[in-house]
Amino acid sequence: MGLEKNREPDDDARESMWSVPRRFARVYFILFSALGVAGIVWSAWYEIAHNSAGKSWYDIVNATIEKFPSVLMGAAFISFIITETVMVLYSIYQDRMKKRYKRIRAEGVAEGIDKGRAEGRAEGVAQGIALLEAYYRRKSEAEARGEVFDEPYPGSASENGTGRD
Repeated sequence: MGLEKNREPDDDARESMWSVPRRFARVYFILFSALGVAGIVWSAWYEIAHNSAGKSWYDIVNATIEKFPSVLMGAAFISFIITETVMVLYSIYQDRMKKRYKRIRAEGVAEGIDKGRAEGRAEGVAQGIALLEAYYRRKSEAEARGEVFDEPYPGSASENGTGRD
């Protein structure tokens, strides 16, 4: 059918006549609105303050309205420039944060592996010492009773089930 119903909108897709990415459209339109209103207010103030001598309100309003297209085009262009600058700076910031996250994560993983190995070695040594102590305790008890001690040494091949001595 061509249309995918449950498709997420692409945040980098561009919209509006200035080709602003969708995720920055709100920033663009807020800037455009603020700059447009400010430009129109400034234009009206300028007409009242500087060109009102001998003119009626009708003439002042018409002069202000005549400036609307240029004021709004200027606001649109300035909003676009600011939005593009924010996009570039945001992209640079995101890239730095991703690199920092990867570096910190890699350091944490390496530290965790080293710590795990150290703990594993310590635990293995402790188990080995405990096995040897138990072996020598059983051996000395058997010798004290006068019995033959034929238990294989801990870690020897016959104890591991290979059948070789």
